Amino acid sequence: QKKHSEILVETCLAEIVATVSEKQEESEPGLKKFSFDKIINYIDQNINEQIDFKLLAQNNHYSYDRFRHIFSEQFGVSPYSYLINQRIEHAKRLLKNSDSSITDIAFDCGFNSSSQFTNIFKKYVSLTPKEYRNKN
Repeated sequence: QKKHSEILVETCLAEIVATVSEKQEESEPGLKKFSFDKIINYIDQNINEQIDFKLLAQNNHYSYDRFRHIFSEQFGVSPYSYLINQRIEHAKRLLKNSDSSITDIAFDCGFNSSSQFTNIFKKYVSLTPKEYRNKN
């Protein structure tokens, strides 16, 4: 059985994805949809890397403040929160489906240390990675 917090996170992410195209059209007529598709793909493919959101904004012809504002408006979370959510979801899959150590999973998911990973994971999932693995 999924914990309430897991269901809540999955529901929120599904709602975000479902409303992206609607909100893009409503927020700014000149907003380029492909631009944010490219950005999301980049984040999703590089969740284990340290992402410089200021550089990412600049490379996509936005000021950082404007980029952050539009991203938050489109996806309901800041770019950093989106990245952390993706890292947590990836970590959950690895904890369920691999025998990798928690330290290895932490680094595979882009966290700087296993303690940082454990603290953030517990904040989002209400369980430590070890507790999560044992339950699943």
